[in-house]
Amino acid sequence: VEIAHSKGVPVIVDAAAMLPPPENLTRYIGMGADMVSYSGGKGVLGPQSTGILCGRSDLIEAARANSSPNPHGIGRGAKVCKEEIAGLITALELFVDTDHHALNSKWDSQCQHIVESLEDIDGIRAEFAKATPELDEFESATPRVYIYFESSWNGPGIMISPVNLLQGEPELIASRLREVLNNQS
Repeated sequence: VEIAHSKGVPVIVDAAAMLPPPENLTRYIGMGADMVSYSGGKGVLGPQSTGILCGRSDLIEAARANSSPNPHGIGRGAKVCKEEIAGLITALELFVDTDHHALNSKWDSQCQHIVESLEDIDGIRAEFAKATPELDEFESATPRVYIYFESSWNGPGIMISPVNLLQGEPELIASRLREVLNNQS
């Protein structure tokens, strides 16, 4: 930020996948970024075609000038309808009001269940990766399950994120994976 600003260059942060944690909604502006973009889908769980721009009003205005209904703007083909905007606002309100600590604990439990369900299958190694949002990396914001295959296994690795799982789905996923993986060994 300091180097860019010393050269008169604005800092624009692509934080599309940096939610949760909710603190990231203000973090990058607090660090001096001039504009930040967030996905309305991904961690906010709103409509996938939506997003949020935060920051300097002149940069926001420049983005708006290139969006719908301007027929010459580069964003014309990516316009968002009013229903999707309403969905994003609702999703953002729910996101901000969520107990993220409790939600992360639930996700941890779901991931651990899947890992524990696969531990005894020959030829694979299942690992639970705890959320480490402080790393500021795309895949670290939420917990995940990584399934690695030993060299004798014929197939790709698998990554599972619990973010959109509904009640009962971690058990269903674990059961089906056990069935498929046991039939391949």
